[in-house]
Amino acid sequence: TNSQVKALRSTASDNVSTIRNGALNVAENFHRQTCSESVLRHVDIMTQIRNTPDDVVALLEASDYFNAVSAIDSAMTLLKETRLAETKALQPTYMLLEELTATVDALLVKDFKEVYSGLSDSESFPIEGGVSSVIDVEIKLGKAHNLFRATVVDAQTEVENVVQEILSGRDGLNKSSEIEAAVSYALKKVGAVTGRVGSLYEIFKIKLQVDGDLVEQQRKAVAEDAELFCAQAQESCARLLSVCLKNVSTFLDGDGTENEVVAMRRFVDILRLAMVTANKLESSLGIKKGRSKSLRAICNERAITFVSSMHKKHRDALHTSLLRERWSEAQVPNEIQVMANEVRSYGDFFTVKKLAGNSPMQSSSFISLDDDDVQPSNVVFDSQNLREGGPLHSLTLGNEKCKCVESNFIMIRSLCFYIETIRKIDFGVRVEIVRRVFELFRLFNETTGKLVLGAGATRSAGLRNINTRHLALASRSIALCQILAQTFYAGIANGIPDGQVPVIQNQFETLKKDLSSHSEKLLSKILEIMCSRIELHRNSIRALPWSDELALRREEIPSKAMSLLVKEASSLYSIVLSILPKRQVQDVFLRMAQKAGRELFQVFSEVPAERWVPVRVAADADYLCVKLKSLGAGCGAKVVAELDDLERNFGSIALKHISLPQPEPEPEPVPQAASDPSEEPAQEPEPERLPTKGEKLAEEFLQELASVPDSKASSAVKKKRRDTSDVLPEL
Repeated sequence: TNSQVKALRSTASDNVSTIRNGALNVAENFHRQTCSESVLRHVDIMTQIRNTPDDVVALLEASDYFNAVSAIDSAMTLLKETRLAETKALQPTYMLLEELTATVDALLVKDFKEVYSGLSDSESFPIEGGVSSVIDVEIKLGKAHNLFRATVVDAQTEVENVVQEILSGRDGLNKSSEIEAAVSYALKKVGAVTGRVGSLYEIFKIKLQVDGDLVEQQRKAVAEDAELFCAQAQESCARLLSVCLKNVSTFLDGDGTENEVVAMRRFVDILRLAMVTANKLESSLGIKKGRSKSLRAICNERAITFVSSMHKKHRDALHTSLLRERWSEAQVPNEIQVMANEVRSYGDFFTVKKLAGNSPMQSSSFISLDDDDVQPSNVVFDSQNLREGGPLHSLTLGNEKCKCVESNFIMIRSLCFYIETIRKIDFGVRVEIVRRVFELFRLFNETTGKLVLGAGATRSAGLRNINTRHLALASRSIALCQILAQTFYAGIANGIPDGQVPVIQNQFETLKKDLSSHSEKLLSKILEIMCSRIELHRNSIRALPWSDELALRREEIPSKAMSLLVKEASSLYSIVLSILPKRQVQDVFLRMAQKAGRELFQVFSEVPAERWVPVRVAADADYLCVKLKSLGAGCGAKVVAELDDLERNFGSIALKHISLPQPEPEPEPVPQAASDPSEEPAQEPEPERLPTKGEKLAEEFLQELASVPDSKASSAVKKKRRDTSDVLPEL
């Protein structure tokens, strides 16, 4: 019924209320118990944390850094987990723990530095010892990188102090020797500091080889600090070089008491020491080579600046010398001969470096432009005797002797200086120096062409004109440049990087072609001068009064023009023979003789065929042929066909086939009647007959042919004697 349902509902409701109330009571009692336990636990933690600072202090006094740091870490962890760090009552304790943490770190670093400084005189540290034990503690605490970082900071400060010390006194460093001493001192200090840091870095690397996230973080931190120290140390050294080597002219001019080679070596030694320092920084700290580019960059930049300034100085000196050059023969100083001898030995330096002991070294053969070996190519000079002896008349290079001018000495000095610089500098500027050497040769070649072939020396040096001697000396100077350029390239070829070989070889081939072309032009100019004189005398011979016998008899025998032609040819021959090698003398003489033979053959073919003309033509032709052939025999020239044709057609040989005019017979005397001898008039003595010009010519010609002994007479002279033996009596 409804009343029963209501009764049951009321009973159920009462039961539910009772159960709910009971559950709430149970929950409340459990919560209270939990809170009580939590409170008790927090109270225990607070008590423990409040006692931690005292425990840490006691541990630090006992130098038990590991347990001290462990206690601090445990207390800090509890405070953060239970959020008690925000409790007002524990704020002083929390702050005290943070201070103790910093104190422990400072004490560890202090003890580490004390042990580290005790070993600072050595660049290698023992793995076991005070340093090792402190590192072990810090590794367990995850703070080993702090020790390395503190050491790196001190090392960088030491490097900076050394650099600043040198820079502060830079104004007082005015000599290359002083700059070298100061910079070398600083770089060696940096190297010593780098050695200590590198040894310490190796210890940390060994200690941090264990696995684990905590160790990995420390390992990365140590590597980053090492790289940072390397970069900062290189920047400090780069700043030092940038300031101290800013004025490279100090290392080009020397100190006044030393030559420029010594000053250059000082400069290069500084750069090499800087490169050694850069390599040591990277290798000691396990950094990839070239990662820090500041120090290498400043070394290359200073080296390029030095090469540029060096080249400008030598180029200006050579150009000034060429402008003042009077192209007269100069005696060779002994030091120049010594330098020329040493040029050949420079190639062995690169040959040894290239071969690196893989095969026996072959000495570079001497480059010769001439094929007449007057002197053996293996001549050995005593440098000491050369330095102590007097000046030489010519420069000897292997099997050649070269007459020189003053500018050649400037060129040889510059070349030796450049080669010595190449040997010393092993950076990336070696190819640049080779290019500068080729540029110096081009300057000599081009300026010589303008001054000699272009007659610029008449304005720059005050010469009246450019004569054969000037041209011959200029030709020999260019030939000397050819020898030096080929010797230089043959020696330096092994020292050029493979990637630059085609470029350098291209430049060398162009230079060699230009020098050879210039030398040929100078020889052609010598021949051109003589050919112009031949043409002038040819016209004079053509203008003789060949048609007027009386006027022709009044001319000298041989003709004045022919005598001048032979005289000038002899003068040219003596000049070129004293300066040029035999091969070139033969070439010039043969071409000159061919020109003379052709021109005079044409002139003699045009003269009128009068009865007195062949005899006079034969006198000039024979005189020319005998003189020129005797000159040719002196230089070993071959037979000149043009002279043979001239002699065969117009010389004394040709007179055999010509019917010479015979004197008219005298009339027979008319017989007279006999008379008394006493009446005959007394006969006057006949006057002495004077020789005619033809008879004088024949006599002089015979004496000239007979003046040369048979042992020294050439085949041409002997042939002339045979051919003229039956003609001269008629003349």
